Order: sequence, then structure tokens, then C-alpha cells
Amino acid sequence: MNAQLRQWNILIGICLLAMAAFAAYDLLVPKPSSAVNRASRHKMEIEVMQETGKLKTREAESVAIIEQNTWVEEANLIGPQVLDQVASTAKAQDVQMSAFRPQRSSTDGKVERIPFLITLQGSFPKIVAFVRNIEAAGNRIGVTTVQCASADGKSDAVTATVGLIAVRDLSQKKPPIETPKVTVNPETKPVTSEEKKKGA
Repeated sequence: MNAQLRQWNILIGICLLAMAAFAAYDLLVPKPSSAVNRASRHKMEIEVMQETGKLKTREAESVAIIEQNTWVEEANLIGPQVLDQVASTAKAQDVQMSAFRPQRSSTDGKVERIPFLITLQGSFPKIVAFVRNIEAAGNRIGVTTVQCASADGKSDAVTATVGLIAVRDLSQKKPPIETPKVTVNPETKPVTSEEKKKGA
């Protein structure tokens, strides 16, 4: 009985010491003032707003890059436009295009990939310049493969097979085509069979 009483006394003493320690901590350690808390909270809010602004700027830049390099036109309109760009770039770089072959397109989610295969003849430096110019920003054409073979073995003339790709964004909705309104002039309305008989 005495042993149990001593154990309870020891536990009570430990609890009292712990309470005294907490009380001393509250008295000796200064609490942060409400002004400090407000300043800290305001600083955190500013940092969050700045980081949010940076993320929005990056998102806008990414969207702009995607829009510069993707198509939203109908698939049957993309091929002729790619052909025009390839032909004009080849002419500007003094490269001859002997073949332009559309390949089978593929769809992956909201993206359609429309590949093309072209054959070029010209000097190697001019072929390189053509490739750099055709995939410049704004052309919306990517270069996937370039294979060159010497044309005669005596000069830098080569025959190049270049793979191109146009990426179509299927998530972008084109504005609906407006049907032109037809106004009927009452003076030119169709003549009925009875009016024809009267006129006769």
C-alpha cells in the first residue's frame, strides 16, 4: 500500500514540475505581437501573388507558342497551305522540289498529326538553309526527318528526302459559317400561272 502511495506521489510531483515548466516558458519566452503576425502574413500573401503572376505569365507564353505552331483549319485546307510554304521556301533558298507527298494522318486525343514527305535537289548548304527556314516560328511546320544522298559524287549537290509534319489542334472550335441572308425584292417575285394567263 505504501509503495503504491509513493508511486502516486512521484507521478503527481512529475505533473506539477511539468506544469511549472510550461508556466515558466509562457512567462519567459515572449509571444510574437499581432503586428509581427500581420506583417508576416502580408509578406506571405505578396509572395503567393507574385508566384501566381509568374505562373500565369508562363502559361500565357506556352499557349502563345502552341498557337503559333498548330493549325485549326480543316484538314483538307492544310495540305495546300503547306505546299505553298514549302514551294516558296524552296524557291527562296534556290532548292528544287521534285516531289510533295501527303502521308496518312494520325490522331492522338485532341491532336491530329498530318505528315508530308518531300524530295529536294540542291547543294548541301542550301538544303540545310531550307530546313532551318521551313521550321521557323510561325510556319506551323515541323521537320521530322532529313535524309541526304550525294547526287553525283563530285560536288556538294545532294538529293534530300525531308519529312514534315503539321499538327492540328482539334480542341479549337472554328467560328460557325454564317449563311448569307437572301432578301427577296417584291418587285421581282415569282410569277404564278394565273398571272401568266392574265398577262396573256
